Amino acid sequence: MMKKLFVLSVFMGLFLTCIFGQKNSSPVTRIIKKEKKNVYIVDVSIQMSKIESIDTKSFARLSENIPEDCTCTIIEAARSDAQIKGNNIKFIWLQMPSGDFHVKYELRFDKAPEEIETDGIFSYMLKNGGKSKVEVETIE
Repeated sequence: MMKKLFVLSVFMGLFLTCIFGQKNSSPVTRIIKKEKKNVYIVDVSIQMSKIESIDTKSFARLSENIPEDCTCTIIEAARSDAQIKGNNIKFIWLQMPSGDFHVKYELRFDKAPEEIETDGIFSYMLKNGGKSKVEVETIE
């Protein structure tokens, strides 16, 4: 009887975690969608409402490392100065947009990869003059 009750409680916990668990705890998230055979669209969302003590009237930078064997095109830069150098793309704001915003870019490959390997950091200034950063989280 106790064993059945234990197993039931474990499954109930897993079920509730799947239903009500946070899917994206990070304020900066990345979604990668396959557009065509060898083309992927990357959408990075910055949720300003989830970042505490951020100085929105100051400098911020999103830096993304992208695969070496692709061509990158910026689709939407959210009023940033966007630059692509090698396998790095940077979006730089001297003053950030108000509210939540996102940037988009396209990755085009000669041969479609099995998996897209990217990572990134969103760096920003705090209201007290300090600096902080958040790792970009890829969500499905």
